[in-house]
Amino acid sequence: MGASSSVREAVLSSKSVFLVLSLLLVWQVRVILLILFAGILGAVLLRSLSTVVARRMHLRPRMGLLVVLVLSALILSLSIWFRGSAIADEFAILWDRLPSALRSATDRLQQQEWGRLLIAHIGVQQILPNVFGLFWRATGMISYVVATIAVLVIALVLSIYLAAEPEAYVSGLVGLFPELRRAHIRHMLERLFETLQWWLLARFLSMIAVGVIIGTGLWLFRIPMAGTLAAVAGLLAFIPNVGPVVSALPATLLAFNIGPQRALYVVFLFWGAHILEGMLITPLLERKAVRLRPALTLSIQLVLAILAGPAGVALAAPLTLVGISLRRMLVTEHEFGEVMSLSPGSRLRENECPDMSVRV
Repeated sequence: MGASSSVREAVLSSKSVFLVLSLLLVWQVRVILLILFAGILGAVLLRSLSTVVARRMHLRPRMGLLVVLVLSALILSLSIWFRGSAIADEFAILWDRLPSALRSATDRLQQQEWGRLLIAHIGVQQILPNVFGLFWRATGMISYVVATIAVLVIALVLSIYLAAEPEAYVSGLVGLFPELRRAHIRHMLERLFETLQWWLLARFLSMIAVGVIIGTGLWLFRIPMAGTLAAVAGLLAFIPNVGPVVSALPATLLAFNIGPQRALYVVFLFWGAHILEGMLITPLLERKAVRLRPALTLSIQLVLAILAGPAGVALAAPLTLVGISLRRMLVTEHEFGEVMSLSPGSRLRENECPDMSVRV
């Protein structure tokens, strides 16, 4: 008994050390892992588009991917050619106007009794200098933008490689597991691909819907740079919870320069657009994907914001989706294994795998 307990303690100690070392390794390479996950998301999108193009045009998958890349590059080039300078100018104007808009909004609030109480309560007078300092740190902002562009380029290149030869990478990953588990792992990866595929479709259609609704509303309210603000709102709609709040701030500040009533209209516009997106558009589109609960997603966003910064916040929703999907598939597999173990002579053959589809 003494020898067996010593061996058990040694095994537990080695497992604990391995777990701690694994967590330390993940912590050190957390940014690289996020870039890798972003590349996987891009590969899922590219592979989905290339499959559709290849089927419609009767091409091989790689030729379909080439068509998608060429068309995407052509559309991007034409957009930059016709609207690139105008969009850049509008963003520059927006960047210059936001500090003055924030100061103007504060001055208007000080003219009201409730506004003075609000400013005194949240300490806007102490916050404003820091905000203006952030706006005018051009060198730091340029460095951040350059770093972001570099990360996006790396993720894009990684996406193209993964989308061009997905089977090679999947086979390499599956080969790391024992032979009896490979069929199950491959099936789980296929289900994850399908789940991410539908989630991405739902997100992009929601982004388009939010951009159109907010752009139309801002144009009707005569808010300056309605198109640019709508594009920002549509892009940030990719990030649940945080994106809508961030996208509403510049539009509300610019509307406050026109009048408090106009700013209130803009707040209701953003609120209504995202309520419509969250309660009607997204549920209809996410029927074949896992429905993410807002509280769970926000909690993961807060954790990843501390651990990995803005990139963690942007990728929190799909990471949560993958975690929930894996948990459901593993639970389903475990239940299936218990049922099979109770049935004599019902052992799976090597190439068989149970139906572990995610039920939503």
